[in-house]
Amino acid sequence: MPYTPDPTNATQPLDSEAAGTAAAEFRALKGRVNALANAKLLWNRVQNGNFVISQRYGASSITLACANPPNDLRTLDRWLVRPSGTGNITAQQITAADGVTKLLRITGGAGSGQISVIHRIEAVDCIDLANSTISLGVDISNSLLTTVSWAIFRPNTIDTYPLYGGGRTTLASGTFTVTGTLTRYTTQVSLPVSATTGLEIVFSVIGQTSGTFDLGNVQLEPGTVATPFATRSIAQELILCSRYSQVLSNITSITYAPSASSTIKVSLPFRVPLRISPATWTTLALSATNASGNYISDVGNQGAAWAVVAAAAGMCGITGGQVEFNADL
Repeated sequence: MPYTPDPTNATQPLDSEAAGTAAAEFRALKGRVNALANAKLLWNRVQNGNFVISQRYGASSITLACANPPNDLRTLDRWLVRPSGTGNITAQQITAADGVTKLLRITGGAGSGQISVIHRIEAVDCIDLANSTISLGVDISNSLLTTVSWAIFRPNTIDTYPLYGGGRTTLASGTFTVTGTLTRYTTQVSLPVSATTGLEIVFSVIGQTSGTFDLGNVQLEPGTVATPFATRSIAQELILCSRYSQVLSNITSITYAPSASSTIKVSLPFRVPLRISPATWTTLALSATNASGNYISDVGNQGAAWAVVAAAAGMCGITGGQVEFNADL
């Protein structure tokens, strides 16, 4: 009977096995190692869970307006903050005490109510987790409060998240008792067979009227055991985040306009295709010379164009500027 290698069986091959059998076992083991290495790249279904990517804001403080009902406000890549109440809070990418690790810091405000920090996982990236147990892990500290709530939802329609928290089904929820020292917290969740439309992870506090609420190394993974945070390279995280949002900066071009009122377009290709054609985009400091107007046009999921309307025949200069294209969930 032919020998069947089993790379998961640590007792095989036996010393008495032939050299050819050992070679077959070794080849199978190498295949398994390669498969596990590839799987580890997407083991953590949270993108930018270590908060290293902040295309739009960098490490600048982001002022967020509290409102009733609250709005979902964009902060670092792939992360939203939903603050209720009055006044303002801030969000910011900070560096931890080790000088390397990045965290998302929420600084409270006097009129704030509930503050929710939100991450959404596209259905295609988590449909395989339906009808199974997952582990959720996160590093948390809070200088004011001792309770942080967590919840996992699924949208009722694939990858569709209405404003104000509607259109969702709660899959699990709970609380972590936290301190002012950054500490790892984990929990396990049994996802139902219906968890095929995407996942939304929410961490919430109530009464953060001052002080800081820090989050880091968020991981959602298959299995009943929470493993150490699976670090990807910054380049890998940037590519993953770029499916949902891209910031194009320092756009510069000089071209010839044959006549007044002629439109000249400069191509703005995306580094990777966006998830969908972006519904919104934000422009900062776009400027052009010998132009009566300029605007973003021809927007699709693979790129866009910067259109310039010439004021007169001659050279048109397009300088500087930044455009953010948003196709996030």
